[in-house]
Amino acid sequence: MKHLLLSYLVLALLTIHPIYGYEVPTNVQKRNILLEEFTGIHCGYCPQGHAIANTLLTAKPENVYVIAIHSGNYSIPGSDEPDFRTDIGDILDVELGASQAGYPCGTINRHVFSGSSIITGRADWTKNGKKIHQEDALVNLWMKSEFNGNNRELKVTVEGYYTGEVTEPSHLLNVAWTQSAIKGPQNGAAMGDEYMHQHMLRGYITQEWGDIIETPKKGEYFTRTYTYTLPNDIKGTEVKAENIEVVAFLCTDKTEVLNVTGGKPTYTNYEKPLGATLLTPMMEVKSRYAYNFFEAKLKNESNQPITSAGFQVTINGEKQDAAWEGHINAFETLPITIHASPYEIKETNEYEVKLTTINGQNITGNSLEGSFNSPLKGTPNITITLVTDLYADENTFVIRDRNGNIVKEFGPYITDTKATYEETAELELDQIYCFEITDEWGDGMQLPKGSYKIYTSNQSLVEQNFSITGFGARTFFQALSPSSISPIGIDNNTIVSFDPIHKLIEIGFKTENTGKANISIYSITGKCLINENIQTIAGGNSKQSISAATLPMGIYLLNINQDGKETTHKMIIR
Repeated sequence: MKHLLLSYLVLALLTIHPIYGYEVPTNVQKRNILLEEFTGIHCGYCPQGHAIANTLLTAKPENVYVIAIHSGNYSIPGSDEPDFRTDIGDILDVELGASQAGYPCGTINRHVFSGSSIITGRADWTKNGKKIHQEDALVNLWMKSEFNGNNRELKVTVEGYYTGEVTEPSHLLNVAWTQSAIKGPQNGAAMGDEYMHQHMLRGYITQEWGDIIETPKKGEYFTRTYTYTLPNDIKGTEVKAENIEVVAFLCTDKTEVLNVTGGKPTYTNYEKPLGATLLTPMMEVKSRYAYNFFEAKLKNESNQPITSAGFQVTINGEKQDAAWEGHINAFETLPITIHASPYEIKETNEYEVKLTTINGQNITGNSLEGSFNSPLKGTPNITITLVTDLYADENTFVIRDRNGNIVKEFGPYITDTKATYEETAELELDQIYCFEITDEWGDGMQLPKGSYKIYTSNQSLVEQNFSITGFGARTFFQALSPSSISPIGIDNNTIVSFDPIHKLIEIGFKTENTGKANISIYSITGKCLINENIQTIAGGNSKQSISAATLPMGIYLLNINQDGKETTHKMIIR
């Protein structure tokens, strides 16, 4: 293994006083996060680990680096299956004790958080990553990599600067490279051979445990430069230069990663035609929506930077053009916002956002599409009862208008304490708003579960959410006159309201189990008039709109049955 690596690289000597200026910053910074994820194509739970890794990267793209190591028994390929294992991956698996822990497992900065092992399960990755990122870094790192398509040469320069007192006589600088967008099989994903593997370890550019940085001291710099020839394939899997990343990290020995940095290289003599792909955003359009913009991620598929993009936005059959300007480097992906002209919101709405131009040139782009319902009915004066979890400092709580402007901001709230707050807002009549919660780390308000309820000025319940997951939650509502809101049944876990314009009974309730719930409406004499089944998810919120066009004014009984547990509500339709 060592001879193979050395044939690819030329190692420069440690330079304490170079003749050029350094790029590495000298101010004290927070430690970045390295997740070394041990995985395999025959591991049924590994897609869950991949999802957690992706959430961490999405939440902190400048601070999180992932190396997915295919090793151990779960990575052994069957006949006609690709072999994603590497020699260095097998060494890391044995030395760090991954296979003994069960897959998926991983290390966060090779740090021992409890007990004696650096290996933890996927449930602890985000929590441990937060702890690491709260600490000051002993050393800052900076890295630049350049790829030349003529000879497939990858040149990597790493700089370091020590901001704190050092107790170890030496450190080890590791430089690895990964590849994303590798199609292959994956148990637990139900995608056949079309599963897209990301951040897969392909090799080390340094020696297997890194190169020695001698006598590190506070206030001193170091630099290393490497030249590595990128192979055309590894065990038959093509190495596509546009999908690689380089990761550099400094360790005290074989464990304890002091800091990490990385990124994609710049490219010369490597031409790819102009192109891009629209990807789903951090917060997707859910059952209700009203913003005059759509969010997405834009992946640059070309060696040229993207500075502008054009879109055709279609809402309920009405087409309009939209434009975006910015800068996306070669083969990189960035979140973008696509602004649309104000549009009429109907009871149900269909939308499509199609990519049409890049840098002023027409392309055949892909689309993001879906549907959403009209906003809920609120009033200009609303009350919000908010229950935080223990990490309120990771959340924002705001009300936005249709253009995304903040019209009311709540908090900050006490952290490390589950607490209940009651907030109020005065809004403009007939305008549409969104109460929006965002979560910095993408793990929601779950420790313990947070929630919110929104009430109108006459204490009718507009919306409740007992399961705030991922990057947050949004509730869209219109500030209507209180006289136009017709509540017909309310309790702590159920919202029932009547839309007299569209003749709809709108029902929302907290679900107990995953499965089905039965909704029935009876006359006062006990005759069943409406009977519907809907899918439910445990601990979530189920919503259903039922046509009341055939129901005359009068008194009715609403029955909700969840796995034999029934609740009944009296309704009066006026």
